[in-house]
Formats: sequence, C-alpha cells, structure tokens
Amino acid sequence: MHLAPGDIVSILIGEQFSTPEIEAAIRQEWGLDEPLALQYAHYLWRVLHGEFGRSYILNTDVAPLVLGQLWPTPKLTGASLAVTIAFAVGLAVLTAGRRWAGRAASGVELLLASTPSFWLGIMLLFVFSFTLMLFPVAGDRGFASLVLPALSLGLAPGAVIGRVLRQGIERALDEPYAGMNKVSVYALQGIMTNLVHPQLKAQAEALAQQAEEARLAELDAIISSIREQIAEYEITPEQLFGRRRAVASSPRAPIAPKYRDPKTGAMWSGRGKAPHWIANARNRDRFWITDAD
Repeated sequence: MHLAPGDIVSILIGEQFSTPEIEAAIRQEWGLDEPLALQYAHYLWRVLHGEFGRSYILNTDVAPLVLGQLWPTPKLTGASLAVTIAFAVGLAVLTAGRRWAGRAASGVELLLASTPSFWLGIMLLFVFSFTLMLFPVAGDRGFASLVLPALSLGLAPGAVIGRVLRQGIERALDEPYAGMNKVSVYALQGIMTNLVHPQLKAQAEALAQQAEEARLAELDAIISSIREQIAEYEITPEQLFGRRRAVASSPRAPIAPKYRDPKTGAMWSGRGKAPHWIANARNRDRFWITDAD
C-alpha cells in the first residue's frame, strides 16, 4: 500500500472530498499516522489472531470475502488439470506413429506452449463469449463459467505433456513386443528362458572349445616349425639362448665378440657395419664363436 504512487488516503476518499480533517481522521482510524515498522507489527499481530482487517470499499471484514473465494480456486484447478490430461492424452494417442499428423501436432504444441495464458483467455472470450455467446463473460454460473478459464489454463501444459507422451508412445511402438498380447509375451519369454537360452549357451561353449583347440593347434604348428628350422640349420641351444641371454641379462657387461676370422684372427661383435670377410649369412654361420672356441 505504501509503495503505490501518490497518497493512499487521497486515492481512497477522492480529491473532491479530500479535506485535512477527513484525511487526519482516516489516518488515525487505519493507523496510517504510525511509523511503518509499527504498522507492520500490528498487522502481523492481527493476522495471527485471525483478523485480516476490513475492506474500505465494501465496509466489511476481509476474512469472509477471502473464505468465500476459496472453493472456486480448487474447482478451477481441478477443471484445468482435467483439460490438461484429456488434451495431452488425446493428442498423443491420435498422432503417435502418424508422420503428417505428428508434424501438425508439433506445430500446435509449439504454438500453445509459447502463447501466454492471459492472451489465450482473451481470445477465447472474444470468440466464444462476445461473438458466439456460448459461455458467460463473468460471474459464477456453474459449469459454463469454468470452461473458458480451464481451457486457457490447461491447454499450454497439455501441449508440453502431449509432446512427451507422444514420443514415449512412438518409442514403445518401435519395440519388438509391440502389438503382442500378454499371453504371447509371457509364452515367448518362457520359451526363450527354458529352451532357446540353454541351446545358445551350449553352442557358445562349443564354439569357445573349438577356438581354444584351434589356438593350441596353431601354437603346436609354430613350435614344430621352429624345431624344424633349428634342426635344418643345426642351431645349438647355446647359440640360440646362451650368449644372447647372458648379454641381455647383463647390460653393463662388455660385449664379447661373436665372430672371428680364422685366417686373420679379426673379431666382430655382431653390431654395427659387418666387415668384408663376414658380409653374408653363410660366413656368419662359419665364423660364429662357440663356447668350444
């Protein structure tokens, strides 16, 4: 009240009837001559005791006026909720799975969701009350007075809920069980659980065993090939593992020469560029130094 522009007392009594004496009397009656903090404290005290003050225009207590309007509020809430549910379910069921109907419904949903409820209410009043005169403009005339307010409050949330519900229905229609009754679903589930699943498990175990056998056979073939190559080139275990393993296990040890020219006695460690006397693989086999050397 104090935030309203102008003097509240002058607004209440009007400028033509405003006199200093009348204004002072009204301020004293309503407690407007007290500090603002004290006015607020008195108001809270009266509210705690169930006193909400008096209406200056109607000259009656405010509490009966407020209580008299409590029932229309839940009634309008229930009516708008019914409109929301009916509109959402109907729109989703009628347009789910239909391409062009779904596109049209998306446009309607977008339009309703972006339209303010008060503007939609004005348009409904203009069409159905002023033009067609099907519903009352104001007042409480039973069910007819609830139709337009419920539509203006329930269509926008119904559009949003209908869009979500339609998408859920379309996802459900794409599932493999869509169109089957409960008996078929339960029967199929029992068949899959008791017959198909054990067979699939047995086939999977057989395939795994075959794969393991194939892997073992491949390893045996590789080992046999290595043995044949060792036997063909007459490679001794010392040549294959001995010196190389000793050098690899001791990286700080000096690298011992592996090749020696029997004519000149020249040595080569096996690293870097090979000398001319051991330029081919045959000479490497001939000049290899063994433990016997």
